[in-house]
Amino acid sequence: MVGVLIDISDRKRAEKDLRELSAALSNAVEGISRLDTAGCYVTANRAYASMIGYSEEEMVGMNWQITVHPDDHQKMIAAYQQMVSSGKAEAEARGLRKDGSVFTSNW
Repeated sequence: MVGVLIDISDRKRAEKDLRELSAALSNAVEGISRLDTAGCYVTANRAYASMIGYSEEEMVGMNWQITVHPDDHQKMIAAYQQMVSSGKAEAEARGLRKDGSVFTSNW
């Protein structure tokens, strides 16, 4: 019979930290979302989803362009490219809610 003992303390701490970070992002007052490389929402917190009238679950898999006014798509693409090259970017653009209403926001 052979026994193996593995210290998983670091993994347990990392899992706890990840749970706490996820809870903080989910409950943040600011709208926060994450996109995949195809431009589709992977996650959106409650604040972001509520701001545009969707549930968090509805947003998963939805393309970002649905939530941004068509006239501001190029502005958002340029901001994304700036973020990739410099690590940060800001843009003021019009968003589109689920009901079709328009709002202005800093992204």
